[in-house]
Amino acid sequence: MRNFSTFVLLVIVLWAVCGNGPVVMSEDTCEKRLLGSDFSPDYCTEELCAGNCYNVYGDTAVGTCIKSEECYCSFPC
Repeated sequence: MRNFSTFVLLVIVLWAVCGNGPVVMSEDTCEKRLLGSDFSPDYCTEELCAGNCYNVYGDTAVGTCIKSEECYCSFPC
């Protein structure tokens, strides 16, 4: 029973220190680039770019096309 209590206490401490969200590296959440090959046909429009600006954490961003070939997504950090 003592081992279980220690485990529960450890989980609570880790949750308090780390929070309930994932630890995210800033470079993973601040920007994302999509090459023209990610679009069909191989060109970028603001509408397509904006629709592709999301990451695995559910963040969305405003997309900007660069030379109609690359979509640059800037996420809040």
